[in-house]
Amino acid sequence: MHLDRCSLGASRTRSVEGTRRNSRQISTPRHIPLKSGRTPVENRHGRSTRGTRGLSDGIYLSERNARVPERAQWPARRGDRAPPVDGGRGCRPACGAVPRDYVFQGRRDDGSVGDVRLSELFRPGHDALAIYNMMFPRWPTDDRVGTSHGETARLPLSETPCPSCTALLDQLDGAVPHLDPRMSFAVVAKAPLDQLLTFAKERGWRHLRLFSAALNTFQKDYHGEVEGGPQPMLNVFHRRAGAIRHFWSSEMLGAPVDPGQDPRHVGTLEPLWNLLDLTPAGRGVLEEQLQYDCCRTHRLA
Repeated sequence: MHLDRCSLGASRTRSVEGTRRNSRQISTPRHIPLKSGRTPVENRHGRSTRGTRGLSDGIYLSERNARVPERAQWPARRGDRAPPVDGGRGCRPACGAVPRDYVFQGRRDDGSVGDVRLSELFRPGHDALAIYNMMFPRWPTDDRVGTSHGETARLPLSETPCPSCTALLDQLDGAVPHLDPRMSFAVVAKAPLDQLLTFAKERGWRHLRLFSAALNTFQKDYHGEVEGGPQPMLNVFHRRAGAIRHFWSSEMLGAPVDPGQDPRHVGTLEPLWNLLDLTPAGRGVLEEQLQYDCCRTHRLA
């Protein structure tokens, strides 16, 4: 299991390895059952977990390992504790520096559309930036139904957005105004900017900032893209003294999963799953969709 020690050092929750999976006292959610008929080695997006590139190569690996020796040599046995971080998260060893100021295409703060650099994704006064890699286009084998109306419906199914990524962003759109006082949040995708902005309008998103990474290597460098297709990776960056460094990633996306279970990399962020966890039946079998036939009064797109 590849766990980012930068992530572990910043976390105030207990390690996944030292807790019971089904405990409701921990921050890690219970696994999400797979759709009936799907093989155990495929995740919710229909992507096989076998044969894909791991989370331990290239730029990403060099940044993960850019830390002081004592943290790089933490014991891995169950029950062992990482060095304390009681002095504050700002006292942690710095992670790897971002190798370049990536250029995206998106809507600037003044409303104009054009090139926007990674450094410009930090709002004024912010030192933390979270970037979610939206799977738009979706994973090639994801055959969930596309939206039935709007310009996005004209696209081939393979070029439409991932329903799971869309469901997560539906939920995070309302959270952005509450995040703005403390941190910056952005969404990047491989799709052209016009398709991103069109889909956001169709979806009713008002607060998310969306940027196209079609012309740079950001997603490939930070595991939002692997051989065969995109990945729903979440990365956090920290800016200090003019330098931007990698801080945290949802590396549980690349961790092995038990048979019949989904990855649990960003589940703690989603009210959808957390609310279902409070019910007697739990999460059950649920596949996020771009639209639901059962709920036409709550038509989403």
